[in-house]
Amino acid sequence: MKFSALLTCYCLSVSAVAAEVVDVSCIFPDFYTLKVGPKHGGDFGLEFMVDTIQGKAYVKGNNGVSEVSYNSGPGGITFLEMLNSGAVQSTSVLFKDGSAVHSRHSILGGQVLSPSQYYGSCSF
Repeated sequence: MKFSALLTCYCLSVSAVAAEVVDVSCIFPDFYTLKVGPKHGGDFGLEFMVDTIQGKAYVKGNNGVSEVSYNSGPGGITFLEMLNSGAVQSTSVLFKDGSAVHSRHSILGGQVLSPSQYYGSCSF
């Protein structure tokens, strides 16, 4: 809830000069894919940075840094990354306890759908 209030406050402020950056660090030890099924013990992680003044967000992952869209409400925040393949990846985080899910809808070589879902938590 603290993050939501902070995000709303800074997004509505027009007199602020410097950007406020909120870091969201996520780890996803559990995942599921159609080929592999459920797995536990992974170390997949993502880091998001939200510039509350500019209203922009970025993800830092294993492929570098990319701008992402985000939608924040009273209960949580969702980050949405649009890929050049036409696929999307989304990460939703609950404010109350940091529970998170990361969903990948990958298109491989323009021929194959490869969905996967990761479960874990994020800290603000």
